[in-house]
Amino acid sequence: MALVVGVHGIGQQVRGPEVLRAVWAPALRDGVFLSGSRPPDAADIAVAFYGDLFREQAGKATGEPLYTAIDIADGFEMQLLWAWLWALTEFPRTAIK
Repeated sequence: MALVVGVHGIGQQVRGPEVLRAVWAPALRDGVFLSGSRPPDAADIAVAFYGDLFREQAGKATGEPLYTAIDIADGFEMQLLWAWLWALTEFPRTAIK
């Protein structure tokens, strides 16, 4: 089981977990090393990948249109975005305490 799990953000429909790990693992290991700690082995770093869920099953892997605000559905999606916005505005205050 991986000791460190990275989760990618938006726009990763084409890259896979191994490609992302190959880029992220050296940067993560360098950062941990430069902080004075022992970096994890590269084999202990994994990426939770879900970008393929946003590709059409038989569609092109590139050139897909980007999501815009008009794509947000009323209900759960809108509530989730408002919850994230609220959490972002609250984080700096709680982190300082």
